[in-house]
Amino acid sequence: MAKKETVHDRVFEIYDLKKDKGKHGKIRKFIARCLKAEFPEKNWGSLPKDWDALSDLDKARFLNIVIKDKMLEKYVDSGKRKRIDANIDKYLNDTMYQADIEIKQYNENILNIHKKHYEESDSHSDKKIAYDQFRQDLSAINKLISMPSYDEWIERNKIKPFSIYDYCMDDLHEMHRKMETEPKSATQSEINDKILKTIMRILSTEFNYEIDVSRIKEAISYTKDFHKEDFEDLLIEYNPDLPLNKDEQNDIIESNKKYMTYSKMLRDLDFYK
Repeated sequence: MAKKETVHDRVFEIYDLKKDKGKHGKIRKFIARCLKAEFPEKNWGSLPKDWDALSDLDKARFLNIVIKDKMLEKYVDSGKRKRIDANIDKYLNDTMYQADIEIKQYNENILNIHKKHYEESDSHSDKKIAYDQFRQDLSAINKLISMPSYDEWIERNKIKPFSIYDYCMDDLHEMHRKMETEPKSATQSEINDKILKTIMRILSTEFNYEIDVSRIKEAISYTKDFHKEDFEDLLIEYNPDLPLNKDEQNDIIESNKKYMTYSKMLRDLDFYK
């Protein structure tokens, strides 16, 4: 029987390392520390068994994202770093693992939407900690939304405990109210259109950069047409408990990955060449 590939085998393969005795021992200890920190719910009494129990997504994220910076900095020869870094980025993009990771993070953020951070019986210091967590969780959902001050957060919760979902809905209603009452003038989208066309002309004529407008249109159209309920989980792997066959679920999973890929491109403005 062929020997099963271990986490160490994968690390040495991805980072193009030779298994010399001195470096090998240090890297094994480093991997063990990182695994315990990243997956504290496991006891790691049997590393091969616990590693095999991880999902393919968690394995790929650990090997190519979690340990990457430290591996390149401490254990990879400087002459190899740029090549290995590029190989990892290409692997993540080609396999759409980046989309998987985006979906997983999105689903984890959604879990906090209806969470009640405030507890009246908490001490002042515990309420401060809860408020900081509220700010962090709210920012993960919407970085542009205005944050309530600590005193505002306390006063609002004293009236009725509210969640991030409640706060987002209130902010949305207030934005719609302002839009209905503000006088009509040149819209920001009209102004932005002229600014962007001016910038595109300068980039093309002066610096020979081209903006891929068709790709932008494709990404925006796909994300706008993509149907999902507010704050719902996105399917990321086959679930035998759902009333859909494997092919139907695979179609949904691929659609979710494509949505996350385009969403990331729009967020990172990755449309020039």
